[in-house]
Amino acid sequence: MRYKTIFIYFFISVLPVCMALTGLSNLTPWIDEVMFIDTPMHFVKGMGWITHSWYSIANQEPFMLYPPLYSMILVPWMTTFGTSIFACRSLNVAITLFIGWGLIKVLQQLNLKISIIQILLLIIILWYTSDMVFMYSNGRPDLMGALLLVLIANEMIYAIKSGKRKWSIFVLSTLLMTTAIQTAVCLVLLLLLSFLGLDTYRKDIKCLAFLSVSGIFMGFIINCAFMAYHGHLMSFVVNIFSYSGSVKAIAAFILPMMGDGLGIDADYFMGKLSKMGIESPLYMRLITAFTRPAYLALLIADLVFLFLYLKSMKKEPCYMIIRYLFIMTISIPLLMVLAGRYESYYYWMAYLPLFLLTILLFKLPNYRWGCFIIAFSVLFILTHDRMHKDNNNYHELESFISHCAMLKDKKIIAPFSVFYEISKISNDTYYLGIFPPQDLPQNMDYIILSERSADYGNDRLYDYFEAVSQSDSLQLVLISENKCPELKVFQIKTD
Repeated sequence: MRYKTIFIYFFISVLPVCMALTGLSNLTPWIDEVMFIDTPMHFVKGMGWITHSWYSIANQEPFMLYPPLYSMILVPWMTTFGTSIFACRSLNVAITLFIGWGLIKVLQQLNLKISIIQILLLIIILWYTSDMVFMYSNGRPDLMGALLLVLIANEMIYAIKSGKRKWSIFVLSTLLMTTAIQTAVCLVLLLLLSFLGLDTYRKDIKCLAFLSVSGIFMGFIINCAFMAYHGHLMSFVVNIFSYSGSVKAIAAFILPMMGDGLGIDADYFMGKLSKMGIESPLYMRLITAFTRPAYLALLIADLVFLFLYLKSMKKEPCYMIIRYLFIMTISIPLLMVLAGRYESYYYWMAYLPLFLLTILLFKLPNYRWGCFIIAFSVLFILTHDRMHKDNNNYHELESFISHCAMLKDKKIIAPFSVFYEISKISNDTYYLGIFPPQDLPQNMDYIILSERSADYGNDRLYDYFEAVSQSDSLQLVLISENKCPELKVFQIKTD
């Protein structure tokens, strides 16, 4: 029966996966995915583990400001499927498919029967909630962290039930830390919630928490060793500390001593750390976290359902699970904001327990009004939220760049929006949106400028162009990406 449920899930998922794949080229590349994809793309091309697009990194050295596992996995993926925007983004579509499988496995570990209706509901909210669409349509590593966290949850439940396979929790926690540090923070918070809320299993949770924290620590050591090998240990540590005000205060005390011990001048990093921070106040970040349309719609539906049937629901065998999932759904956004950051690409942390809570409530017996409320909220998600990615004229831009023979093998400065296309014709392209101008090679051949507001950091491109516009050899390409119904391109030689 369990294998039948999994088969049904994968069979029904064929359609949403195909729909997801057809839309991967609709969204203009953005800064984060370009940075994560740049290094493995260079490696696949035989240029080594280097990058031209990470900030504050000189001499085109490997990016060292994020755990490397996701980029390493991209290497065989890109070797197999290519380096196009479609191929690179498709990895997260595959990961999302297995996240749904993992959620079903978690329910099965809890000995809960899952109907076809529940599977269908899970597929709908997993693939057509706008925030999930955004997450699986770009090249960040967050969903790989989500999959690992779901697998850890599955292994923990299995370990509590059978006392076996506890070693897998250590291994998966290590991999988690080498994939996405924020996900490791989420795991620690979930363990804390489990310890406080599941008093019956506290002894088991202590043991599992020790294994998880040990794995996280091992992953951190691996990350540090990797960064130190490439000469970027301090940059990596500063990047971690920058995400939380309280952690920054600790960093201000530790970094000088760390610099003295390693023989590194920490003043530069201290100055950089002081400039990094969370600009919006706490209450604004909380409002943003709790008012996402899809999250709010499902949460309100579940709250109404719980309020109407709380007394009778307490008799249900899965009541403790429902209560725990509800606490997770509410607590994670709050705790992540307090811990440092809760960006849009972290929303899965609250969505996944919310999805499990919703499909459990949907199938409880004799609660037809509750089913109606949840079904209505799902309809709201599909109609109110943005199901499809932003359509723009990226395909026209792709077509234009493919015909730019003059750019072949030239030294080019470009915005992130043309990353995938320029990388097909030149391996010597730099992204000044955040790349330090002083680290650029001399005698650049072309600057590609989009509209000033079209790309993150685009003002720096304009500033750089104005500073070097008197060059005799530099060429300029202007592109208008979003504002005009038709793509307009100009080539101008500067005097």
